[in-house]
Amino acid sequence: MPIDTLVQTIHMVIKSTTINMEPSMNMEVPVLELLLHYIQLTPSTALAESWASLLLLFREGPTLTPPSQFILLAILSQFVHKTNQPLPDKRDQKDLQDITAKLIESCASIAGACLEQTTWLRRNLAVKEDELSSSNSDRDNDKFGSTAAQYSVQALSVLAQLLAPLLDVTYGSQEKERVNALLTTLMYNVVPYLKNHSQRNAVSFYACSTLLATLSSFQYTRKAWKKDAMDLLLDAAFFQMELKCLRAWQSIVDNLMSQEPATFRDLMTRVSLSQSNSLSIFSNKEQEYEQRALLLKKLAFVILCSETDQFHKHIPEITEKLSESLKLPTSVPGVQAQVFLCFRVLLLRMSPSNVTSMWPNIVSEMVQVFLLMEQDLSPDTDDNRRNQSSGGRATPPESVSSPTSPLPHYRGTAGSAGSASKSSSVLKKKPWRKSRGSPNNYNVAQAHGIETVGAASGAGSLQSSGEITTSSQESCRDSNRLSGLDWTWVMSSSNGTQPSQHPHWLQLQLAAVKLLDFALNLPAERLPQFQMYRWAFVGSADGASDSSDHLPSHSSEDFVPHVTRIANLMDLKFGPCSTSSPSLPSNSTIKSLQDLHPFFSHLGVGLQDPTKTKTIQDLEKDIEVDFLEPLPLK
Repeated sequence: MPIDTLVQTIHMVIKSTTINMEPSMNMEVPVLELLLHYIQLTPSTALAESWASLLLLFREGPTLTPPSQFILLAILSQFVHKTNQPLPDKRDQKDLQDITAKLIESCASIAGACLEQTTWLRRNLAVKEDELSSSNSDRDNDKFGSTAAQYSVQALSVLAQLLAPLLDVTYGSQEKERVNALLTTLMYNVVPYLKNHSQRNAVSFYACSTLLATLSSFQYTRKAWKKDAMDLLLDAAFFQMELKCLRAWQSIVDNLMSQEPATFRDLMTRVSLSQSNSLSIFSNKEQEYEQRALLLKKLAFVILCSETDQFHKHIPEITEKLSESLKLPTSVPGVQAQVFLCFRVLLLRMSPSNVTSMWPNIVSEMVQVFLLMEQDLSPDTDDNRRNQSSGGRATPPESVSSPTSPLPHYRGTAGSAGSASKSSSVLKKKPWRKSRGSPNNYNVAQAHGIETVGAASGAGSLQSSGEITTSSQESCRDSNRLSGLDWTWVMSSSNGTQPSQHPHWLQLQLAAVKLLDFALNLPAERLPQFQMYRWAFVGSADGASDSSDHLPSHSSEDFVPHVTRIANLMDLKFGPCSTSSPSLPSNSTIKSLQDLHPFFSHLGVGLQDPTKTKTIQDLEKDIEVDFLEPLPLK
């Protein structure tokens, strides 16, 4: 049957169906699906000759049910791509553009059926929390009532799949400005879904993210979505999404930054040392630091979305911003954790030669966090905290700073290096490597040079397994209590709290451990500089026990890699690790340091299997997951 005859027949069937048949017996969708499959098999020359009949059918589109409109848009897309050239007659070409605009506007109206106006002063749309009937809806496009609302997600998905390629072919190079006018109206119905990060809106959010990702790949559409995309990127709730949505936004942000280089410079100006200009007079330092941490996270995400060395010219400026964030008057764990995330992204997206200047900062920051972990796990710290909680006077160890003091006693003062070395000296009285893997915990204690005291008798014995479990439970309870407190009060050394149990400090420690895991798994040729520092963390490539080969002879007897020291302290505090998997937590938070015990335990005895190292794709996925934040229920 000629395609022209089939189109005319289907047009007659649709008109008669609309007039005479009940909705339950509607034949629109089946006959249009038949036409769609028939067109896919029709030669382009025969298809072009049937344009007059197809135009009459397309004009019926806005009056049909939503599913029928979606199929008509797919038929139009097939026609445009199979002919793949402007129609010979200019009037026909104009008709094609007009009917394309009408079908897109109709589908956009269906897509926006789940939106409602929030204020009567101006048209400001938001996602409906509950389904609204057509009787109380004041939207012009709600002529389908609740029927349109139930097809909203499908409309967004169809537009995401068909819209961008259809517009690119339909409108010639001299007519691209008309596309922006059409897309501006469409974005009005898309952006409200992207502003809502609730679990109820997750499906619509993904469909809109995919739609914006396809549109942003065409540079001439930039005018229609640039401002909205930048506002959404800077939104505080931006990372509250699923992983598949984050990957769509990677494409959006890449197009946003690469199509106009000045956009990245605009972002860099926001990541400045002082954010006081954007805060009110009543804002406090905590809000300022939270905003700084969020901007650093956005900067890391933008770099992750880029190609290799795309922003290498901005490395000096990026390094300066990270250094400023590490030189705050007081240590802010939330900010430092985002700096570690930036380090991981930069090492992934930049060539080794471009990040050489960053390695002193990277290594020193990692060492400081690991020293803090050692201090927190030390039995001397537990005794000091026990004295404070019982009302006694705190007596810090002779060579270790107060356990409640934050990181500044390692950084920022003339004696910082001395403090760090003193803190480390307590943990280096005897070589520990021989005690790793020993079934007797008493040997571990001896290797530390620590005299353990029983709770009741004062005899030299370790905690029982019940005491270890109780200690772990108390640690989790302390973390839950501290999470609701102002971190600046928690950092005070006079309140008897343990700052390292605050969720922000645990987040920082996890970020440092993930940076170490990243450096260990990335191929050596990608991180040649790290190979010079590797021995300080895990010993030589052959194992921690051979770490002394990399050190001068006068210190080889005393030095033990950081991982081994922390692993021994964890064994002493939590008991031998019973978990066989050395993997790190997949999320960006932990409840206590015990969650890191399997990682340190396996790495400390050299159990890392080279055949099971992560690929670059796995490392990139781990970084992507660390950006995600949980979706709110509403």
